[in-house]
Amino acid sequence: MGERTLRVNDALQHAAVQTLRRYHDVLNATGEPPVELFHPEIEIYMFDGSPIPGPYFGHDGLRQWRDDTFDVIEDWHLELDEVITGDDPNAMVMMERFVGRMKHTDLHANFPLAVVVNFRDGLIARFHGYRQRDEALKAAGLA
Repeated sequence: MGERTLRVNDALQHAAVQTLRRYHDVLNATGEPPVELFHPEIEIYMFDGSPIPGPYFGHDGLRQWRDDTFDVIEDWHLELDEVITGDDPNAMVMMERFVGRMKHTDLHANFPLAVVVNFRDGLIARFHGYRQRDEALKAAGLA
């Protein structure tokens, strides 16, 4: 890769990480996903064994994912703990946690999740959840 390609990739990667931070900030502040940060053909796949069915497609699917995911958790927020990047500025892994209180049991919730994130045209185009960091890193080609 030439120096110019590296600079462009670094800039794209930085913009993608900032988009993920903005996504978390807006989702936590408003309770709604910022649709403008998502590609119209967004795809969301849940981790194996997830109680939430999925997959979800498009902006309507994004809204349904939000409803399905947070319907059982009160006083929730989604914490972005880490973003792991590699050579491809359009693929990364975010480590996040769903934090809140379960509605039906009143138990504290703190669920870690590894998510492979893909970008297209500068927008979030795909989320694919994994229970384990290693699985996500391998799926994203970062292991």
